[in-house]
Amino acid sequence: FESFSRGPPILALHLKRFVTELRANRLVSGKLNEPVELHEKEHIVLPDGTIVHYTLYGVVSHRGGSLNRGHYISFIRPAAEETASGIAGRGSWFCANDSKVTPVEASAVLRDPGCYLAFYEREPPSLTTCSTCSNPEN
Repeated sequence: FESFSRGPPILALHLKRFVTELRANRLVSGKLNEPVELHEKEHIVLPDGTIVHYTLYGVVSHRGGSLNRGHYISFIRPAAEETASGIAGRGSWFCANDSKVTPVEASAVLRDPGCYLAFYEREPPSLTTCSTCSNPEN
């Protein structure tokens, strides 16, 4: 299980944005309105203490007030061309809403209120720069 010893190459996070409760013998669903703020860079600490760094490259967001109604959009940040140093980074953010794809600011992605799924890509060890790594609780 190489991915458990190195961290998975793609880290997919599902954020629970809906709640389902049994009230008066009826199942009631609702949308959670707590704000979520994503970070472009994240890290995980493996059981052996190794810190693995990740970069956000995709978000799926739900628009609408319930589980039964709404619309999903995605924010994507495609890989950029390789640089002269041979390191390919990530380009600008885009919002994909059905067939319409438009540029969007990173701040809008990171603070999107409907964030439902977040996709992170593991960084090569040579790119590990993280201001919070001295405190793995961040």
